[in-house]
Order: sequence, then structure tokens, then C-alpha cells
Amino acid sequence: MPQLDPMVPNWSDSGRISGGPDDVDVSVIIATLNRPRQLIETLQMALAQRGVRREVVVIDQTAIYPPDVAEKIEALKSKIVYIKSNVKNASHARNIGVQAARGGIVVFVDDDVEFDSLLISKHFALHQRYPSAGAVLGLIIEKPWKNRDQEIKDRIKWLAPKGSADEFGCIPITWAPSGNISYKRTVLLEAGGFDESMTSYCEDIDLSLRVRACGHPVMFSMEPVLIHIGATKGGCEQRNEALQQQKFSERHVALHYMLFKNWKVLGISTVFRHLWGGIRSEFLNLLVLRSGLTVLCRKSLSHIRLVIRAFGGALRGAMPPSPPGLDQHPEERPRLN
Repeated sequence: MPQLDPMVPNWSDSGRISGGPDDVDVSVIIATLNRPRQLIETLQMALAQRGVRREVVVIDQTAIYPPDVAEKIEALKSKIVYIKSNVKNASHARNIGVQAARGGIVVFVDDDVEFDSLLISKHFALHQRYPSAGAVLGLIIEKPWKNRDQEIKDRIKWLAPKGSADEFGCIPITWAPSGNISYKRTVLLEAGGFDESMTSYCEDIDLSLRVRACGHPVMFSMEPVLIHIGATKGGCEQRNEALQQQKFSERHVALHYMLFKNWKVLGISTVFRHLWGGIRSEFLNLLVLRSGLTVLCRKSLSHIRLVIRAFGGALRGAMPPSPPGLDQHPEERPRLN
């Protein structure tokens, strides 16, 4: 469930209360875990930002660094707000960053990305252009980028199935992932921040839906552009193929939990459309049907148990643990379609 408390004061790694917001317009928040060299590169890009008064807040969940990386991070600490966290939870880390932030605008970037020196100033300018917006999502380019025009069209269709662009090319969207997104800090506090029971999957989409439920539009613009490298090692999401298989059922629980808890802003028809899409991809496909009735029944029961757990979690306000033993295939991935 949401964890941010608007009454908790801002703080830095030294434990002192931070100064007022007058000297900072934007806080760049980077939550990192076990990506030492990517973190150094991301920090260098964040510190090279121009055109806006900014601070860089790092929430570091990494236990031990190689000596050369540790030395570089130590040298950068005077230029950033550095916070050590022993909890390996992306939502928890980002909430810590929001509490520490002094900027009125908070920009979240991942620790395995590439961006130019105007990314943050573009986010800031978009919030000035759209003062009622609670959040602004920039364009995320996934490596490898195969067909730019088609992938942008697919991304827009996924973000805003019924949306249309305004005169600046910006679109109000249904939901938003993290990685290249900015929020008004007051809106984050109003929405309660990231749901910390969702550790690394759908927590970003869940937050954007709750921001919309509070009455704040979420906008998409192709002006702030960021390249997502998609490192296979490190991070709470763990993109390594073997580890993703282990997290398969947890991801499905998170997806359904997010759909159930946000049904009011999504609409019943959208929730049922995604539930039906999950049923089709999970066990009404040729791979499963060809495996025989036993496999079909086992997967059907597993899916039903998963949906029931997710629904119960939504009623309680916290994501439940995932059910063990969910059968899966390498090409299967839970996703919003």
C-alpha cells in the first residue's frame, strides 16, 4: 500500500534536515541495486544537466562495491544526496528519495540508462506548460531499437488507446511506467507514493493510476528522450532469463493486484479485458492445448488461485505473496495489452 507520509521532513544522508526548496527546482531520483558501473555513468549524466536548478538523490541498495567503484562514488558524494538502504525494494527506495527531495518536481530515472544534458530541463519545462498535470512521461527507447516509428506508435497505443495529441504533440495517457517520468512532489505525497508491497513490477503503473484517481492528468511527451539499456544483471527486477522464470508467478500476482485495486480509474471493462487477455495467453494457446487436458487443468487451477490471491490482496490493500509451483514456458510474460 502507499507509504509516503507528507508530515515526514526531508532528510539527507548525513541525517540533517535539508534546506528550503528555493535553491532547487528539480530532484533527480536514482534508485540503484548491484549495477556499480552503470550507476557511475548515470550519475555523470545526471550531474551534467543544464538549464535547471537540480539536485541528484541516490538511494543505494547495493551491499558491496568493487574498490575502484567505491572510490568513485565516495568522490561524488559531495555533489549528490547519497542515502544507503539495506532494503532491496524499488518502491521503498523511491519513496525514501521522495522524502529526501527538495525540488517541487521529482524526476525518476533508472540506473541503466543514457540521456542528454537537457533531459531534466525538458521535464521541468513540460510541468510549466501543463501546470495541472500530476506527471509527465518522456519517451523511453529500448535497446536494441529496431523500428523507431512503429515502436513509438505501439507505445502510444499502449499508453493512451483513446488519446489524441494536442498542439505540442503531448497526449494524456491512461498509465505510465517509470524510467523517464517526472511528478510534482505534492502530487506524490497526495497519492501516497509507491506501494511498497509491490517491489519491482507494476508499482510504477499503479502509482500513475492513483495519481489520476486524485484528479491529476498524466501526460506523455516525446521531448524528454531516454535510452534504456536494460542491464541483465542487478536491479530488483532481475532481467536475467533464469531469474525471471523464478519471478513469473510474482509478476502475474502484481499485475492482477494492480488491476483490481485500480478498477475505479481503469473501469470494469478494462479490468475484464485484461483478465480475459491473461486467460488467453496463459492457457488458451496452442502450446498448452497441445500439451493435453492434464496440463490445461493444472494451468487453469494455478491461474484461478493466482487471481484469487491478487483479488484478496487488493481488498486488504497489500500485494500477497505469489503462489508456488505456477507452470510456465520461456516465452510467456505477464503484460498489459
